Amino acid sequence: MSNILLAWEFGENWGHLSRDLPVARQLRAAGHQVLCAVYDTRIATEVLAPAAIPFVQAPMSRRIARTTQPIDSYAEMLIVGGYGERDTLHGLIGGWLGLFELFNPDVVVIDYAPTALLAARIAGVPTVLTGSGFELPPLSSPLPSFRTWEKPSIQRHLLAEEVALRNINHVLAQFQTKPLAQFADIFHGERKIITTFPELDHYGERSGQIYAGPVFEMPQTQSAQWHKTNTGPRIFAYLRPWIPDIEDLLHALQASGANVICAFPGVSATQLKRFQSPLMQILPTAVTLEPLLTSADLVIGYGSGTVAAALLAGVPLLVIPRWSEQYLTALRVEALGAGLPVRGKQTQASYAAMIVTLLSEPGFRTAAKQFAKKYEGFDTEQAVTCVVDSIQSAIAHNELGQRHNTEPTNHPLLKNA
Repeated sequence: MSNILLAWEFGENWGHLSRDLPVARQLRAAGHQVLCAVYDTRIATEVLAPAAIPFVQAPMSRRIARTTQPIDSYAEMLIVGGYGERDTLHGLIGGWLGLFELFNPDVVVIDYAPTALLAARIAGVPTVLTGSGFELPPLSSPLPSFRTWEKPSIQRHLLAEEVALRNINHVLAQFQTKPLAQFADIFHGERKIITTFPELDHYGERSGQIYAGPVFEMPQTQSAQWHKTNTGPRIFAYLRPWIPDIEDLLHALQASGANVICAFPGVSATQLKRFQSPLMQILPTAVTLEPLLTSADLVIGYGSGTVAAALLAGVPLLVIPRWSEQYLTALRVEALGAGLPVRGKQTQASYAAMIVTLLSEPGFRTAAKQFAKKYEGFDTEQAVTCVVDSIQSAIAHNELGQRHNTEPTNHPLLKNA
């Protein structure tokens, strides 16, 4: 069969690898050799290692540029991540090319990995792009702003793209590769699968795109059950220490009288001691979500996977974003009428008010149930198969074109596969 490299270069937490894991499983079940190049090996140890999916560290820049203002565009993100310096970008692309030479992939699956995509262009390796929408922006010039709620500075966006494009083309020339005509050409001509629903696309629904639906799988999750004697509303919260005014939120949940389960990776011992109770369970790890959602009244969280799972179960949301990507998701939920975004600084009283609003106003539940009814019967396994079929189609198309003739290797990187 074939060698398939899954590349993850930007982003944090479990979202990307929880999307890559079921794809890697299905590819391996089909007989392919799979290797993941990952941004965060600690998370890979938690997500991929239990499934015996081999992984290596993705090439990364140690010279992160500083910025005095929020990153506003894809080009600015890349400049901060190494594209602002030609030598740094050359080194990053060289790192990916070296990995390609070692593993000899027949296709590279791009999960928020633009430098791997450039390296694949140089090496002539087919690629399949996956992402929840944010990672695969509409191909405009300039690309859309991350901060759609603000008036965009077109001049600022064009300048950032000009800097990034100039450095990209300089490095492409060093590798005797045709230059890009515009910055958006990074994404042109590749197979793209958007792993969300059109209504949750960060940039709004787009025509002519393949929406596979959300893909996610979390290994080693802990099971939890609602407290049997608490008849109050049931709230599931997926929290992190960075959430704004986190203790105000915990106080609001504690005072609500609700039956609360919090999945809270990174919770401190002090917070556990202060807030843990039979009626407010706090678990320091990921929780098996689906059994809880069947009877939940409200979900509090931030990630696209949690948002999609809640809406598929017909449960309204309070979305607490940290990054622009998460805020765009929150705005899509608000546009559906199925929840509220958290904006700016909060207090215990303001958190409590939002919780009461979401629990008491039936319109939020109605909108969430309408979404669930529309996608009734959706199966994440179908979405995984859509991605895998695209990958195998890219391999078949490449073999038909006789780009090269390579047998799968027994490379040492795969000794645990």
